[in-house]
Amino acid sequence: MNQTRHDRCAVALEPALLHAELETAISGLVSRAERRLADGTYGRCTTCAGSIEPSRLRALPWAELCMRCQDDADERQRSHHEDERQRSQSER
Repeated sequence: MNQTRHDRCAVALEPALLHAELETAISGLVSRAERRLADGTYGRCTTCAGSIEPSRLRALPWAELCMRCQDDADERQRSHHEDERQRSQSER
C-alpha cells in the first residue's frame, strides 16, 4: 500500500500528540492534588475517603484513589471496553 505524504506525516505526529495528551492529563491530576493538599484532603481516596497507601502516593503523588477503589475502577473500565468490543463485533 502506497502511503501519501499526509499519511506519513500523521503517523510521525502521533507519538508527539499522545505525549502532549499525557502531559495535559498529568498536569490536571497534579493541579487537583495541589487543591486537595490546600483543603486538607490530600492522601484521602476521593471515592471512599479512606487513606491512600503512602507507597502509592510516593509512586503517584497525584493519586486520587486508594488501591481497592482503583482496582474497582480499572475493572469497570475493562468491563466497559469489553462490552464495547463485543457490541462492535456483533454489528459487523
